[in-house]
Amino acid sequence: MLGMYGMYFLYAQYDVPFLLAALICIGGVAVLGVVLHLAVIQPLLGTPPINQLLATGGVLFFLQSAATVMFGIDFRNLGIRLPVLDVAEMFISYARLLAFGAALAGMVALYLFLARSYTGTAIGRSRRTVRSCR
Repeated sequence: MLGMYGMYFLYAQYDVPFLLAALICIGGVAVLGVVLHLAVIQPLLGTPPINQLLATGGVLFFLQSAATVMFGIDFRNLGIRLPVLDVAEMFISYARLLAFGAALAGMVALYLFLARSYTGTAIGRSRRTVRSCR
């Protein structure tokens, strides 16, 4: 949500080129994710999982409420129009296909990282060791 508000203001309001705005927002959201992990999730790692769920739910409600107060409830649009694919009287938007492709690529990249890289296999080994010690 914060990344898309950033894209809206950088691209639609301040005329920053689309790809540059996307890179800035991706970096900003990554930094915010690290801050969220360090400030909210990491202190709760040794506690029951319900505490992590409640804390992240609280962050969700806080972010939604803050966005409503700061930006209002009006619909915002980047103004980018993508075509619609017509297949056998079914209409599929290219935006949804792009989102699906990006999610699929991210899933495959994460799988390859966890299954093939030294760091990913070390994470798997350490999780199995923790489970066997319980």
